Amino acid sequence: MYKVYIDRRVVKQINALHPCDANKVTRALDKLGEYFSTTQDIPNLKKLSAKRHAWRLRLGNVRILFYQNEKQQWLEVYKVGYRGGIYK
Repeated sequence: MYKVYIDRRVVKQINALHPCDANKVTRALDKLGEYFSTTQDIPNLKKLSAKRHAWRLRLGNVRILFYQNEKQQWLEVYKVGYRGGIYK
């Protein structure tokens, strides 16, 4: 099982979302560490090609971007936001 680390900036980004979307993100982050070892079980999960060890989880219009460390088994969430400006 992977540990999930969330930066303070990400908490602010989650709080800036619509409350309904913030709840979706919170629930997804709770499950992410448990299910990441089997990536086939998580729908809408994609490896990003631009950055090494970077992944994207899609939740409707919201995107969660995170890094993976396989050796130490942790995930670091570095950005959460709506799909229009998340990749900029």
